[in-house]
Amino acid sequence: MPTPSPASEWPALSACHQLTFGRLSVLWSGTPILTWPKYRYKMCSRVAASEAYATGFGGEMVVSSLQEYEERAISWANGLRHEHSQTPNIPESGGYDQNTLISLRRNIYLNRDQMPLFDTQRWTRNVEKGYEAAWARWVNGSGEGSHRSGCIFVHDDDPIGVQSHDQQFTEGV
Repeated sequence: MPTPSPASEWPALSACHQLTFGRLSVLWSGTPILTWPKYRYKMCSRVAASEAYATGFGGEMVVSSLQEYEERAISWANGLRHEHSQTPNIPESGGYDQNTLISLRRNIYLNRDQMPLFDTQRWTRNVEKGYEAAWARWVNGSGEGSHRSGCIFVHDDDPIGVQSHDQQFTEGV
C-alpha cells in the first residue's frame, strides 16, 4: 500500500506551506509584499505579516486596514509611473515619488543576508526557545502558559542588522 503524500493528508497545511515558500522566494528576490493581517485569530492571516516584519522592513509592507492597503498599493504603482517634467519628484510639477518601491526593493535585496527571515542560526535558537517553553509547560502541567490563547511567544534578543540603502536614482545611470 503506497504511503499518502503530505499534500493529500493535509491539504490546508500544504497550501499554507506553499504560500509561505512562495512569499519567501519573492522576498529573497528583493520583491516586497503588501499584506493586511485582517483576521488576527487565524494563523494564515498573520504569517505574511510575520515574514514581512522579519525582513526588518515590515512597517513598509504591513498595513492595518483595507483603505491603507489600497492607498499603499496605489502609491507604489504611481511611484513606478514615469512623468516628464522639469523638476521630477516634486508634486507641484506633476511628477511622482519614484523612489518608494524601488528603494524598498533595493533594501530588501541588499539586506537579505542580514535579516532575521533568512538567518537560519537565529531561527534555530528561537525555535529551541519555543521547544524549551513547551517542555516547561508540559513538565509543570500548565497547558495555557502566560498567554490566554495558549500560544508560545518567543522573544528574540538579537538585534536586527538591516541597513537602509536610500541613495537617489538618477535617470540614465
